[in-house]
Amino acid sequence: MDISYSEIVREGIGQMRKPVRGLPSRLYLTEEKLYHAGEDPGEGILTEIYLEGIAEAVPAMSLLVVPNRIKIITKDGDVFLFVVFKRDGWLEDINRLLGNSEHQNTNSVGRQDDYGKGF
Repeated sequence: MDISYSEIVREGIGQMRKPVRGLPSRLYLTEEKLYHAGEDPGEGILTEIYLEGIAEAVPAMSLLVVPNRIKIITKDGDVFLFVVFKRDGWLEDINRLLGNSEHQNTNSVGRQDDYGKGF
């Protein structure tokens, strides 16, 4: 991984959801990027999202009732869904770094049509 642990604001298990399956991994948040890294050390970074390219980070739900997803929508229209533990903490940290004092407390539902281009 090309980031040092001193740069990490938050880290945890963060499964990236794709329409057919999830990609188990670790999620890292720094002051510049959100990284989705593979479980195996040799896999390296699977996805990196620059915070300056994020339009919004909002809560989402799994299976219509489980409040454990964050939805990242980029300015380019890409949508990334991550299943995380302590979702509200992730959203607070991401939105704080984006300069948003409050994130939306409404739950959106992650449906297949929520996936942006590239999914």
